[in-house]
Formats: sequence, C-alpha cells, structure tokens
Amino acid sequence: MPPIEQTALRLPLSSHPGAIPGNSPFRHCNAANQTDDIYDVLWVTLLPDPPEMENRVQVMLNGTTKQDIAPGASIRVIANISADFPPEDDTWNFCTLLDVEGEAGTKCPPHKGETLLTFAVPVTWLTPAANWTVKADARTKDGETIVCLEGDFEIGRGGIL
Repeated sequence: MPPIEQTALRLPLSSHPGAIPGNSPFRHCNAANQTDDIYDVLWVTLLPDPPEMENRVQVMLNGTTKQDIAPGASIRVIANISADFPPEDDTWNFCTLLDVEGEAGTKCPPHKGETLLTFAVPVTWLTPAANWTVKADARTKDGETIVCLEGDFEIGRGGIL
C-alpha cells in the first residue's frame, strides 16, 4: 500500500499586534502589556515549519527571564478548532511541560538571565485537520504572567485512505 500523503499548513503571519520575530504563527496575547511579562521573548521558532502530521512539533522561545521563577509555576494551554467543538483546556506544571536551558546550565525553574524554553508535542493522525487557535499562558504560583502567546495555524491532510 502506498504511503498516505499528509500535509500541514500554517496560516500566514499578518501584521498582528504583538507579533514576535522568528516567522512563526505566534504573537503575544496582550500586545499592550507584554512588557509586564517576566519572560521577554526575543524570537519564537516552530519546527518543523509548517507542522507535519505524524511528527513531533517543537515550539522554541528564546528570550530573557527578568527574575528568578519560583517552583510551582504553571502553564495553561487552550487549543480550539471551532465553536462547534469544546476546546482542549489543560494546565500543567511549568517545569513538567517545558524543557528549560538557562545561563550557566540552569534548568527549571528558570533563573534570571537568557533562557531557551522548548515545548514539544506529537501531532498524530488523530489530530483533526482544521484551523487551530492555540493559547499558552504561563504564570507564577502567585499568578504573575511569565509569558502568554497565542497563534493560529492550519493542520491539513492529503492523500487517499
């Protein structure tokens, strides 16, 4: 049986307020108040770009943590495909969900300084082909915003079953 062709496409990044360098579909959730975030995002990379079915997708954020982040931080991820379906809405421990590489080899929770945050998730054949909106809101245990990003992209399938 020949392999099934599967593709995923990203919607073009327009001039969204809060757009972030890195040519990814992500932007700041609240462009007006992003300076209050504990994590200052310099760029975001999505690998592979565009995402591919049956592949692991990585979102990498490079930036600066303005202060040490105490244990107990969390990240809420809301993924939605349309108003016809309930959104996926989950909250995880910040250090469980993200891989953190900080200055001087520090790991999680991150300390003040340059920090690379990486989130990876598999995109399986069970993932619906649709236009997706994803919001990731990371907060300290006291509710301060670490970083909040949102993005819109399309995951599609092609081929003959």
